[in-house]
Amino acid sequence: MSTLPARQMEILACAARGLLDREIAGEIGLAAQTVRHHLQAVRTKLKARNTTHAVVLALRANILTLEDIDEQAGIHEVVLSFPDSPHPDRGAG
Repeated sequence: MSTLPARQMEILACAARGLLDREIAGEIGLAAQTVRHHLQAVRTKLKARNTTHAVVLALRANILTLEDIDEQAGIHEVVLSFPDSPHPDRGAG
């Protein structure tokens, strides 16, 4: 698989964040139909069945990285927090 044009990468990163076509359009200043056209081109190029599949294929092929998705979202550091209590299925072991 080859790389994708910058605009398609940007749109795919937005889709990976769970944004809808119209939300992507509003965020990057395109018409929703243009976003749909770009996503269709990405799906075709990656031979993906749907946009989620395209994201997975792009991640597996290192065309898209988690860092790309975070950068697109303006996230510079991901902090995970877990409750202090043990997992309910594991008991207090």
